[in-house]
Amino acid sequence: PLDLALLLPRHQRLEGRVSSRKNWGRLTLGLRGDAGLLLGDTPPLQQLFEMGSLQGLPGYGYKAFAGTRAVLARTMVMYRLPLLE
Repeated sequence: PLDLALLLPRHQRLEGRVSSRKNWGRLTLGLRGDAGLLLGDTPPLQQLFEMGSLQGLPGYGYKAFAGTRAVLARTMVMYRLPLLE
């Protein structure tokens, strides 16, 4: 007989992102939040969340952090110069 439990995934990966931007004249504020959760008894290493310098964490090495849970928040402030008006 075929064991269906062998065909079903033993882990689930959940990811979410929220972002917003607000303008005040020449000033713009951007916000972004990312979160993830890896559920399961023994998830494969390829499914872990990995963060480091390439994910906007200056000062940390490539894939400096890895795990089954991740949260990252970013902010950005921009000022438009009047050069092209």
